[in-house]
Amino acid sequence: MPHVFRICRGIASVATALLLSQGTSAEYLIVSFRDGTTTSFDLEDRPVVSLQSPKMIIRAGSVEAEYDSDSVETFVIGDPGGTAPVLAKDEIRLTYRDRDNAGVSGLDPGSSVILYSIDGKAIATTAADSEGSAWLDLSGLAKGSYIISITNGQSFKIIR
Repeated sequence: MPHVFRICRGIASVATALLLSQGTSAEYLIVSFRDGTTTSFDLEDRPVVSLQSPKMIIRAGSVEAEYDSDSVETFVIGDPGGTAPVLAKDEIRLTYRDRDNAGVSGLDPGSSVILYSIDGKAIATTAADSEGSAWLDLSGLAKGSYIISITNGQSFKIIR
């Protein structure tokens, strides 16, 4: 059974770190938003959740995502039984492990994915394929921070 945490305004949560230290068999931290969308983070990236009013910040490996705390409904540690869970309706998933490629899945086909430098300059643009996935080749980029922005307004900060 998944662990579900409700976000309460002004309360910092360390539940994710505690569950990770207990060796849970779950594989993803899944964040659900009040608008019905979700996003997930691989537990292999050891996500750390912090609430810094009015923001919820999740750091997972070299990825940092920031959300308005009021927009977050729950975050769940899922147990997919050893396989990656199927994306739920309206779930966006960022895949970023080798620092040379970043993928976003769960998009509408044709949705734009734009990679920005930290100073706001658009570096690369791609569109989601017919299955709703888009990949960015980061291999030629200098080390530093970058922003991946998707059509629905969600964005992820990554560190290369």
